[in-house]
Amino acid sequence: MNRLTRMGSPLRLGLVCPTISGHLNPALALASALRDRGHEVAFFGLADGGERVTAAGFEFRPIAPDRFPVGTVPAWMKRQGELTGRAAMRWILRCLREEGLAMMDHLGPELEQWGAEGALIDQVSHGAVSVAQRQRLAYLTLCHAMPVHADVSVPPFSTSLPHWPGPWGRVRNALCLSTFAPMIAAYFRPFNLVRRQWGLHLLTPWSGSDSSLAVLSQVPAAFEFPGRRLPSHFHLTGPWIRPSTRERQSFPYDRLDGRPLIYASMGTLQNRLTWVFRTMAEACVGLEAQLVIALGSADAETAADWPGNPIVVPYAPQTELIPRSSLVMTHAGLNTALEALSCGVPMVALPVTNDQPGVAARIRHHGVGEWMSLRSLNAQRLRKVVQRVLEEPRYRESARRMQRAIQASSGLNRAADLVENTLQGRFEPCVA
Repeated sequence: MNRLTRMGSPLRLGLVCPTISGHLNPALALASALRDRGHEVAFFGLADGGERVTAAGFEFRPIAPDRFPVGTVPAWMKRQGELTGRAAMRWILRCLREEGLAMMDHLGPELEQWGAEGALIDQVSHGAVSVAQRQRLAYLTLCHAMPVHADVSVPPFSTSLPHWPGPWGRVRNALCLSTFAPMIAAYFRPFNLVRRQWGLHLLTPWSGSDSSLAVLSQVPAAFEFPGRRLPSHFHLTGPWIRPSTRERQSFPYDRLDGRPLIYASMGTLQNRLTWVFRTMAEACVGLEAQLVIALGSADAETAADWPGNPIVVPYAPQTELIPRSSLVMTHAGLNTALEALSCGVPMVALPVTNDQPGVAARIRHHGVGEWMSLRSLNAQRLRKVVQRVLEEPRYRESARRMQRAIQASSGLNRAADLVENTLQGRFEPCVA
């Protein structure tokens, strides 16, 4: 039976996203904005997300906790952090498949028991989408990372190809997309076995499972490649950032010495490549700047003999340090990039896998920083790039223009508006 919410009444929403910081951070920000408006949001996911979610004041309902006990996701992510390129993509798809199949087995009764009137579902949570479609539950698609949709008007999200407008660029993009199709088709195969039994249309590398009501992406329109062809229900809102929903991290502020600050982080996924961190440290030796390295892991070794004596911590209060920084060195994770741009801080990006190459390509395209491939990375080359971005005013000027565009977009408020305006009085039909 279709669920229908009275126009203007509070919404009761289930939110599903991968239980990792890069997805939880913007999801918690959006959920908090909706809670401020009187709506009720509960999170559904693997048990490792429970502590973060409940600390932010939301109900958390674990999915298959006996099969995926606390500690499962950190073990998955430890392996993820050791890999690069397509090997890392294959591994994360394997993890997402395991999570998604568990959702297909267990999410439906949890949503029913909680009484969800609608759902907010991450673009890569295909098992959860399948459940929503089967139950005819209204849902919106959330893009916490770069949109992964097949779109020949721009290069694939997982490549660092420059943007070529026009027909030749579309041909190149289509050819590049086709090289990823077998990997994505293999990932979809076990979902489709169940979807066929449920009478749902089959997922393909070109169709996906987006909501037909609305797709919300926290990418700012100003940061996207120009001329991207998106349907009218696809919204580039701008970032979903709310520092109050983040985990509190201690930091030795007394060690900051007043020099321009360089903040370096490879996020919480691609953080086991120790040689990259050491290359960052070596590249900054002798610069008139102070380097802070956040290793992104509780068990990371911080007592090593780091070149140049940077401040090295397992975790850092990123939303507090980036506004103090003159430069951010990053793996080009979308959240870190958007936090830097929200503060008008230019970047040097070192993309590893997944959507990071696409973020890096946009950083260069819009002149808000530069990027280097890991294949060409060494301290001497990185030092030259860091110096160029630090010393040439055009990078900071471009970053500040992007900052003004992000401020004007009011991304979090716009996303909350879209959730309300779309789901109040609407439902998502099952498409078979």
